Amino acid sequence: MSAFGSYYFFILSLGKTNTLKRKRAKLSRKAGFDCFPGLSCSTEKFGALDRSLAAERVEQATELMNQILQADGFGADNVAKVNEEFYKAINRRDFETLQSLWLFSDQISCAHILCEDLVTGYDRVLESWSAYLQSMTTQVEVKNERIYIRGTVAWVTHEAVATPKDTDVQSDYLRVDFLATNILQWTNNSWLFVHHHASPL
Repeated sequence: MSAFGSYYFFILSLGKTNTLKRKRAKLSRKAGFDCFPGLSCSTEKFGALDRSLAAERVEQATELMNQILQADGFGADNVAKVNEEFYKAINRRDFETLQSLWLFSDQISCAHILCEDLVTGYDRVLESWSAYLQSMTTQVEVKNERIYIRGTVAWVTHEAVATPKDTDVQSDYLRVDFLATNILQWTNNSWLFVHHHASPL
């Protein structure tokens, strides 16, 4: 069991009665951490977190938990950074960086915008990105990003617009608005892409 998993069950066992155990479990979920992978953190912070839970100070517990998560590179801010780097790599036509952001697994998949087929498997997904970057003539701008984390999986939903790159031509005919969902998995202390899906609006 992970370090944080052990700590979570330790929280549940602290109460002297079943009622208190249930209350602490409920507070833990309300603070936003029902199940997380192994995290390294000082005993002092874990102690402060438990005292906040015991006193039902949910906001303080949430802030402490966020500090623990951010220190380990696990929190939503870090998911946002990886998602941002993903689109920066696309805009730079930087295949090597883009490749480094994907999980090395045949279970990954991708549905490119304006393409009908779902691409699956590590080799095929990366080959599709290589071809996509070589033919790409637009810049992508992301907006209205939303991030969700459950356990070791995070997903990002957002709107985006693709506009012509290196051109003075401004035309709605050259603009593509789309929605995208990116799914990432926490592996070896990093958030890595396992799925990308883009659909035109």
